[in-house]
Amino acid sequence: MFFVFAILSMAAYALHGVWMAPYYRRFEQLTVVTLRGVGMSLAMTPALLIPGPAGWSEVRAQTPWILAASASALLGNWAAANSLRHLPIGIATALNMSLSTLVSAWLSTQWLGESLTVGQIGWMGLVFLGVFGLGAVHSPPVSSVAYSLPRGLLFSAIFGLALGAGFTLITRVSRVLDPLVAGYCWETTITILGAGVLLARRLAFGPLGSQPSRGDFGWIVLFCIPGGAGTACYALAVARGPLAIVTAVLGSMMVASSILAWLIHGEKLSRGQWFFVGLVCCAVVGMRFSAG
Repeated sequence: MFFVFAILSMAAYALHGVWMAPYYRRFEQLTVVTLRGVGMSLAMTPALLIPGPAGWSEVRAQTPWILAASASALLGNWAAANSLRHLPIGIATALNMSLSTLVSAWLSTQWLGESLTVGQIGWMGLVFLGVFGLGAVHSPPVSSVAYSLPRGLLFSAIFGLALGAGFTLITRVSRVLDPLVAGYCWETTITILGAGVLLARRLAFGPLGSQPSRGDFGWIVLFCIPGGAGTACYALAVARGPLAIVTAVLGSMMVASSILAWLIHGEKLSRGQWFFVGLVCCAVVGMRFSAG
């Protein structure tokens, strides 16, 4: 059953990311990330009826881990928002998810006791080859977006390190708490931390960048419904199965995002980019399943 939850999480996150991309490109990124957290928390609230009060009994003991996971995710989400400003949606997703998968694979051996095989390490090398190819192939032009490969790669690297750590930490929490409670606490704490950083920055420097309107906020909340479902399904998946396989499925998000970005935003990929997107996707899945 965990594999079904992983598939649902991947599809929901892909749709959420494609819908949110225009807001990351139009408005100040940390503001949108924080508003996204509000929407994610609201979207996940009905799921809390499932575990009931008993599901909250161990939250206090897990608070340090939740805070660490949320701080990592806040940094990663901010980096992801910036990568979408400088790269096509499909390429940004490919880089972000492949790098975060590699970081999660390594951290799972250190923090969760999961081990890597020689075959999985070989597949990692193929992932890096695919990522390099994605960066080397030129993108078809999109008039509304000014791409910058160096900046996009930098923000993707930050995302990979931060979200790789965040995914691993919240996996640990999801195996102790009720998974739905863990996911809700994660998203809510990300929102609180983001709001705190925004307040401190506003007091120090004043408003920065373009701010979303109330109407934009309403759309952001609406577009967070699949994102909230994605977080809930991710927590359920890692509570029942290996982090390695779950993140392998999430790695295939790059293909779903590329197709959705093409259908929704008209962001076409070149044949070379489609090749490398497929290569990275296959390599990530192969890395996770090579142990048999």
